[in-house]
Amino acid sequence: MDANIIETEFQASLDQLLWFIDQHIANTTGQDFSDEPVEFIFNRDILINETDTINNAKNSVGILFEETILTNHPWVADVQAELERIRKERNADMLQFGQLPSDCGEQA
Repeated sequence: MDANIIETEFQASLDQLLWFIDQHIANTTGQDFSDEPVEFIFNRDILINETDTINNAKNSVGILFEETILTNHPWVADVQAELERIRKERNADMLQFGQLPSDCGEQA
């Protein structure tokens, strides 16, 4: 609730500041930018318990798509880049596994 009230007050203040800036530009340069659309966007972060979120993601393996899990993981900023890194890591593991000696499971 408090964040909503503060955002409303900031929006009003920024609208006044924008009017002042438009007037200053018009007075100094003669150009009128007052009809240009301007949007102020406030991004609000929500406090979360990262441990719970990560545990929930881990517990969702096999239930949800990997991309969905990564999208909701708090440490992943770029899902596509993370998927590519996972793919490369898996390929490297497969190559390493393929280079094991053929008699590694046999007993003497």
